[in-house]
Amino acid sequence: MTTTRTVSVLVGALAFVASGCSSTVSIIEARGEAGSATVRLVVASCHQDPVAEVEETGTEIRISIKPQRGGNGDECADALTVTLDEPVGDRALVDGDTGGRVRLKPPEPPLD
Repeated sequence: MTTTRTVSVLVGALAFVASGCSSTVSIIEARGEAGSATVRLVVASCHQDPVAEVEETGTEIRISIKPQRGGNGDECADALTVTLDEPVGDRALVDGDTGGRVRLKPPEPPLD
């Protein structure tokens, strides 16, 4: 069974040193744990109020990031949290923009 839905996002600006934001929105980084249904993403949307569209199958989690408005042209990224229907497990995490597999990094330690 494939589930598709739009996920609310928590947006926060992060510095991003790259070639700037473009009309395509790709995933820069994904953090989480295989046993968790929560994935924290950094995406190349530059203040475009990104929304995540998630398609889950038994073998794959495909996440497409859709900008909701124009960006400001700065070199930056946005962060958002996606809650899945099921824990990540051993499923492949796929960037819906590039079609490439995204490596799930461990969560960052909390700030003291």
